[in-house]
Amino acid sequence: MQILDIEPVDYGGPGPTVTVARFHISLSPALTLRNWQLRRKPDGSFKVAAPKAFSETTAYFTTEFAKAITRAAVAAFERHSAVDRHRS
Repeated sequence: MQILDIEPVDYGGPGPTVTVARFHISLSPALTLRNWQLRRKPDGSFKVAAPKAFSETTAYFTTEFAKAITRAAVAAFERHSAVDRHRS
């Protein structure tokens, strides 16, 4: 699994959980899932959200897989944020 094209965003959200980045996930050379969200919860932890189509979530996954995606996305987000801070 590889996180691709992670970009910080400021979408806010319908509640206290805020979208902080948008990204794509490459699961294999044959499969890339696009337009996922990295969301920060009120306690400072993160979760990921799959994209929606026609008001329906497009992917469902196990808790273990969600944790793995979240860890990878947070690491990519932190690397991206560190690079941005050094550019200023």
